[in-house]
Amino acid sequence: MSLSEFPDSSGREQAELLIRLSKKVTDLNHRLDTQQELLARLLDLKDSFADAFCDHGRLGVVCAREERLSRAVQEAICVLEQTRKSFRSKQLEVLRVKLVKSLAGFEE
Repeated sequence: MSLSEFPDSSGREQAELLIRLSKKVTDLNHRLDTQQELLARLLDLKDSFADAFCDHGRLGVVCAREERLSRAVQEAICVLEQTRKSFRSKQLEVLRVKLVKSLAGFEE
């Protein structure tokens, strides 16, 4: 639909409408540019954060906290394995098996 289809509008009114519309479009373009810049900055921050706190391993991103937990569970399994004959406890054996299964599921 064009402005010429409005019979009540004069040439001056049409020009004013076009100017207002042009200003609105310019303002919207400026806002879109600002949003695009903000999103780019956020993505850069996200990448910086991931680089600072995560290790990009063979299976994707493994955060340092997860890596520490994995090592702690592995160490607990080793201790339970080494002391299995010294402390004949069914509860410790069940715990060791649960830890092994949990760790296997975590590393998949």
